[in-house]
Amino acid sequence: MKTFITVVVIALAASSLPAREYHVSTTGLDQNSGSASKPLRTISAAAQAAQPGDMIIIHEGTYRERINPPRGGTSDDKRILYQAAKGKKVIIKGSEVIKGWHKLQNDTWKVTIPNRFFHRRYFGGKWCNCW
Repeated sequence: MKTFITVVVIALAASSLPAREYHVSTTGLDQNSGSASKPLRTISAAAQAAQPGDMIIIHEGTYRERINPPRGGTSDDKRILYQAAKGKKVIIKGSEVIKGWHKLQNDTWKVTIPNRFFHRRYFGGKWCNCW
C-alpha cells in the first residue's frame, strides 16, 4: 500500500510541475539548454525536448529545417505551444540554399548537385541521412 501511495504522490507532483519555455535562435546551439540566455539552434531540437504544457519561443530569423514533433499534448490545456517571439518575424522553410548557379543563356541558369544531396539533411543540429 505504501508503494502505491508513493507512486500516486510522485505522479501528482510531476503533473503539477510548471511548464518549461524553450528558446530557439539562429545564433543558438542545439547543445544548449534552451533557456533565453542559451537558446537552441533548431526548432527540431526544441520539439525533441518539449513535453506537454511546454512552450517553444522562436526568435527572429529564417529556419531551414524539417520539423517532425515526436509528441503534441495531452489536452487543450496541456499541449506544446510553438510561437514567434513577441514582435519578431520568423520564417520556416523546407527549401535549401543552392549556390554555384551558372548562366547558360538569357533566363536559363544551371547548377549540378550530387545525388547524395537528396538523402542528407540538417536535422537536430547535425547532418544525417534522415529521410
